[in-house]
Amino acid sequence: PPLPRAGKALLCAGLLCLSGALCWLTSPNISFMKVRKEDLVQTQFAQIMKADGGGTLLNYGFLDGGFYLSSGTLPSCRWFCRLNLNGFAAFEQPARQLVEQGAFDFIVVREEGPFGGMEAHYERVCTLYQEYEGTTFPYSLFRKKS
Repeated sequence: PPLPRAGKALLCAGLLCLSGALCWLTSPNISFMKVRKEDLVQTQFAQIMKADGGGTLLNYGFLDGGFYLSSGTLPSCRWFCRLNLNGFAAFEQPARQLVEQGAFDFIVVREEGPFGGMEAHYERVCTLYQEYEGTTFPYSLFRKKS
């Protein structure tokens, strides 16, 4: 027999609650709910970039960490972040060449210092730390030298 209308509504409400509970228990992003937006590395870097006039950005060496979204910047090259793909080295070389040519106004890395090839065109603005999935990572923002 078909479920009465009230039964369907109750079933949907129960499934919605179950879905919410599962998200709460399994999402790696729940810890960010305790952090104010102004305290996020992404927001702080976006403010620095905006104060400096904005410009192009490269999120280098790790999965897109929300820096493009926070800064309102679109990726300016197709190798805009590290991907979880086999054979990523083939994608990494073109991005590294663009960095060595000084093609971006800003670069974000998840390291404390620059990687080889950056020194000629970029200077570190700051390094901030943020926890993700139980690990505290350093995030460094580099600006193209004038």
